[in-house]
Amino acid sequence: MKKVDSISLRTEIHPRDLERLIGWMENPDVTRYLNEDDRVADELRQMLLTVPAPMLTFHLNCQGKFTLVCNTEDRAIGFVKLKELQEPGTYEIVIVIGEEDLWGKGYGAGAVRMALNRAFLEWRARKVIAKIHVDNRRSIRMMCACGFTCEREETPLSRYGLTMDTYLQG
Repeated sequence: MKKVDSISLRTEIHPRDLERLIGWMENPDVTRYLNEDDRVADELRQMLLTVPAPMLTFHLNCQGKFTLVCNTEDRAIGFVKLKELQEPGTYEIVIVIGEEDLWGKGYGAGAVRMALNRAFLEWRARKVIAKIHVDNRRSIRMMCACGFTCEREETPLSRYGLTMDTYLQG
């Protein structure tokens, strides 16, 4: 199994990126464990038709910090969203690698590590949490490999967390 060579996180969103995002949100294998509205692809399609291209980044960042996971050719292969919660300094992370042929190759873990670096070192977050479906074993393993520990096991979503102190010790 070939492991990831290099990825980057890109904040600027272009129409071609939104088209890729729509495709991912229409794929039931990609969205199986996401806690997204069933109409998210339709809402993104409407955004693509009505929002001027320079404003796409703004719109996707209204409810959190949205970044694309890009390969070495700057092609979007997934996304990371960090949403600040009511607990001061606490963010929830959502990671999606939309390209199924890239699953299990380290792209998700690489993107999580980059997002954690940004959250803890740039934004001075105190804690990052992830709510993961109990059946999503791959995401659970990935988050644990990135330093997260289970805080609450519940059905259907368990909560995993990582504090700044633990991150800096790792």
